[in-house]
Amino acid sequence: MGKFYSQEWIDEVRMNNDIVDVVSEYLTLTPSGRGFVALCPFHNEKTPSFSVSPEKQIFHCFGCGVGGNVISFIMKMENMDFLEAVELLAEKAGIAIPQTEQDKDYAKKREKTKAIYQVNREAALYYYNNLLTKEGERFLDYIANRGIAINTVKSFGLGCALNRWDGLKNFLLKKGYPIELLCDAGLVVKSSKGKDFYDRFRNRIIFPIINTRNQVVAFGGRSIGDTLPKYINSPETVVYSKGYHLYGLNRFRGRAHISDLIVVEGYMDVLALYQGGFKNVVASLGTALTKHQARLIKRYAKQAFIAYDGDAAGKSATIRGLELLEKEGCKPKVVSLPEDTDPDDIIRQYGPQGFQNLLNEALSLTDFKLSIAKSGVDMDTQEGKAAYAIKASEILAGLDNAIERDIYIKKVSKETGISYHAILSEIQQKKGSSTGKIIKRNTNGNNRHNKILTRKNEEIADVTKAERTVLCLLCQNQDLIEKTVNSLEWKDFSHPLNRQLAKLIYKRIEAEQSIQPADVISGLAEQDNAALIADILEPPVDMTKRTIILEECIRVIKMHNIKRKKEKLQEELEKIVQQGLEDHDRFRELTLEIDKLNKQLKLSGGEQDLKGGIR
Repeated sequence: MGKFYSQEWIDEVRMNNDIVDVVSEYLTLTPSGRGFVALCPFHNEKTPSFSVSPEKQIFHCFGCGVGGNVISFIMKMENMDFLEAVELLAEKAGIAIPQTEQDKDYAKKREKTKAIYQVNREAALYYYNNLLTKEGERFLDYIANRGIAINTVKSFGLGCALNRWDGLKNFLLKKGYPIELLCDAGLVVKSSKGKDFYDRFRNRIIFPIINTRNQVVAFGGRSIGDTLPKYINSPETVVYSKGYHLYGLNRFRGRAHISDLIVVEGYMDVLALYQGGFKNVVASLGTALTKHQARLIKRYAKQAFIAYDGDAAGKSATIRGLELLEKEGCKPKVVSLPEDTDPDDIIRQYGPQGFQNLLNEALSLTDFKLSIAKSGVDMDTQEGKAAYAIKASEILAGLDNAIERDIYIKKVSKETGISYHAILSEIQQKKGSSTGKIIKRNTNGNNRHNKILTRKNEEIADVTKAERTVLCLLCQNQDLIEKTVNSLEWKDFSHPLNRQLAKLIYKRIEAEQSIQPADVISGLAEQDNAALIADILEPPVDMTKRTIILEECIRVIKMHNIKRKKEKLQEELEKIVQQGLEDHDRFRELTLEIDKLNKQLKLSGGEQDLKGGIR
């Protein structure tokens, strides 16, 4: 079960870390009005648009929209998750991290975790120092022959395990570490007879795997001869789970803005690309990218280039990886490597420019899927073109974006000579008849239908603005709490994020807790929304007219809810009519209720547009 901290303790941590003090450790703040400004660390700019409010204990960038409280800032700046950021701030403020309510053995596990981190560090130093011995020269020669310079060796902390069964074990035992800890860390293995222990890594180059807090969590070992397997890795431990880490990611700690990352399979691929000048490179420690690794990548970069090996397994893993990244909101592209090659091969055979050329030609997920579909058919025959068009239709049927789908239909049509409409028909069959109706209706250009949609979208946008203005006024004006709570329930807010925020604010009001912006943000279950919520709670509202603005917003929200209720009743009424008015009693009830709602709309001016004052 995951760690859990009480909201009271999290609030204590936040309140003991003044946002101005924390941000000033990373940025140069300049006084401006009632707050401070700085150049934003999350996007490139020449004029400061990053604002810090000591009064509200929040930050907000008017350039890129990032915002939140002190916890949100550390999450973004250090690329940490919520709990990691809270723990870092707790240590900074000298606040003891409590034993969690949901994990009675947490304190014990924490001590074991610290011990494993410590012994792993000792092991990494031992392996590194081995390279400097006479026996380590052959490992250094091998590394040099692979084109890896000594500076790169030092940057990544490479080492070697000598050809001994108990070299590391004896070294660590002499330092006072118990054999049980060495087993728990995966550094030594118990013999089959269970009477003795021996080193897991022997006669191998060692690659320390380091997390984003610069702690050694595991090791990878590569043989330099014919010994099989070529690679062996640490087992899973309390500090290491293979699918949760990326090799080389620790080098990006403190770098808040990375445009893209190159993701490769193995250690040597990372070193070769790094040596070739491609510094933004990490390895997924295997062929299959996991959803946890995809989330890590998204935290650090907006775009990811997958450069897996050019074999069948690599291509299959590439598609899975691209789909995971796309789901996480990270723009994915694939670097198509020649058959049976990896990035290390490309760098050694063609140099950095050779790999750069492949990067320049990187494909999107859809283009990559289409290229694979095309590679399996003979495009010089009509049968082959037809087979490719059918495969392509299956791929394009999965696209949600109609414009993107249209572009690819034209592309496939041009490649095969098959008409646009034939390919579209095939896609519609695969998506289902309902999709076909939608496409047909849109292409017919029903002006009346489009006008209704436009008007409805404008109304939803106005209501969303009204809801956000109410929430802003509520958090910044204690005198408006009673009027707001008496007029609206949190369920009256229709936009999902607004409703989530309203529920949290109302809950804090009921518990007599602070609803200042920083307090509200710290209570979020999902910190990904912190920036947007910080923006909602920091609006350009004329506070001198706050009561008038609040009343107008409440009116708009109420009228919107009446209209939504009326629409649902009308839908039910239409169904009864279509069924031949069999349920006369319900028909009469619905008619009376709709008339009643119409009167409410007319009396409250529900058909009017929003007035001024709402941002």
